Amino acid sequence: MFELNVIIAIIGSLIGLAVTGGAIYTVWFMLQARKLSEGQDAGNKPHHLPVELLRWNVLDYMLIGLFLVGMLMLGADLFAVLRDKASFPDYHIAYLVGGFIFSFLGMVLLFLRFMMLYHALHAASLPNHKAKPDHGDHAESGI
Repeated sequence: MFELNVIIAIIGSLIGLAVTGGAIYTVWFMLQARKLSEGQDAGNKPHHLPVELLRWNVLDYMLIGLFLVGMLMLGADLFAVLRDKASFPDYHIAYLVGGFIFSFLGMVLLFLRFMMLYHALHAASLPNHKAKPDHGDHAESGI
């Protein structure tokens, strides 16, 4: 029979593969949407985000899941260390710090994704005056 550490390593590997698969799927989906939009319209139309990126996708759920699983494991480990400090080696605190860093980075990536989405939506909502350079002197002419 497997030891508990081997089972935990297998579960962690499966979670890591699922998150990596979600990231690859999201990138593949974006590339397919870009190819489809380039094939339909070859004009000077500015590139718009796919509609599917305006709502939650697989990668977002994977990042939230990664954060929750990481915090659950860190909490269990922290309670074990606090209960019996003499049973754990001195370097065990490095494992806890690494876990906090990975969980924090997961949330930072999700925050950055939503900030990029917000800026893209804000830029898309602004009027495009770059296509009309000859109308730049209306303020001086009083129109």
